[in-house]
Amino acid sequence: MEKSKRGAVRSAWKAENTIKYYIDRSLDIVALCLSFSIAIAKDHLLPIIFWLSIAVLVVGILRWGIACIEKRQAFQKMCKQVTLVEGKTKEEIIQTALQPTAKYKDFVPMYFEYANQESEIFLYSPQANQHLVMNASKIVVEYQKSKQTLSKDSRRALAYIISNKLSHDKSIFNGKLMGIDIDLCFNDIDKVVIKPVCYYAYVSTDEMIFRNMMISSDPNYYLAGHRLSLHPVTGKFKDIEHSALTNLIGINLIVEIIVQEQHYLILQQQSMYNDVNGNRFVPSASGSLDRKDYKSFRNGKDKNFQTLLEYGMYRELQEECYVDVKQYTDTHFQLLGCARLMSKAGKPDFFAKLEIKVQHEDEIQKMLAIYDSCQKNQVGRKHKELESNKMVLVDKDSFLATTNFDASLSPQLRYVKYLLQEESKKA
Repeated sequence: MEKSKRGAVRSAWKAENTIKYYIDRSLDIVALCLSFSIAIAKDHLLPIIFWLSIAVLVVGILRWGIACIEKRQAFQKMCKQVTLVEGKTKEEIIQTALQPTAKYKDFVPMYFEYANQESEIFLYSPQANQHLVMNASKIVVEYQKSKQTLSKDSRRALAYIISNKLSHDKSIFNGKLMGIDIDLCFNDIDKVVIKPVCYYAYVSTDEMIFRNMMISSDPNYYLAGHRLSLHPVTGKFKDIEHSALTNLIGINLIVEIIVQEQHYLILQQQSMYNDVNGNRFVPSASGSLDRKDYKSFRNGKDKNFQTLLEYGMYRELQEECYVDVKQYTDTHFQLLGCARLMSKAGKPDFFAKLEIKVQHEDEIQKMLAIYDSCQKNQVGRKHKELESNKMVLVDKDSFLATTNFDASLSPQLRYVKYLLQEESKKA
């Protein structure tokens, strides 16, 4: 393997916390020996106990190192042996999974069809969106420690995903992210439970819903990916609080610029090299809530769920559009709604709008110039990309009124468009 590919496999393998386990056990033994020496050792026995402790430490490190090498080699071998096979079709899985559970009885599917790319389905509810907008600022956030471990099936799924991404020169992301452990029923809850998420646990469960695989060295082994995501009896999406998935918190922000009574929306056009939305237009900022966002939230004054989402969306806006919200004095943040993504096994995504009022169009031009300059600096740095993203300003009314360009919009942006249209009807 190339150096970068070896690094990706190594970091994926570390997701099981094997290193931490062996270090902890070794330190436990050393601590025990040192405590023993302090408690009962005489002066002439102290050197013996000391060197005995060193020997125990060395043995522990050697055992840890051998176990590391063996498990890493086993994972690398598995990366070459896992292959996809035929199984339950995507249509069959969708037909069953979209049947709502009691908690999601008001949710309906929204289909996003594309000619040459994979279609997407969002599960959404106008009632749930309304409850989120009304109550998110009143719902407190509870952080729950969660030790992410990979099951045998998830580990084998991860082996396929890593090898597949590497063979197609796709990017492998290893962020420290946040998941949600409570369902999207914001009318009858007073707190939201969030948890730290391992990225590799996420891709080896949530992204396997339409994949079926086997291992060449084990002909009796077969994994239907949807079994990691759906209820084993009903085949429906599991409620989030009963799900073993990571339920990563997706965040999407659309920025509305208001200047001299004119309303513009900031869109991004992804480069052709983007893994998911190549050449499509996407919201101003999209991504996932991570642990940095929770740390900023924890150190802030407001402790509600809306504020947590706001921290994450502003960070994504800074990273993707180079827009620092703190530089603007007249802003307004508004949640729009939420949805569960079919292709990600029901992963929850949240959507919001940020209004920024400026006095002169020169400020908009400055914003565009900064974006173009920063994007040009990225060309050629990542996966030899020869094309950067683009920031586009569109008239809000024209964007909402026409459907001519919907095929070039990402599912997230098309859903944002729907949410903005619903908002305008209430105005």
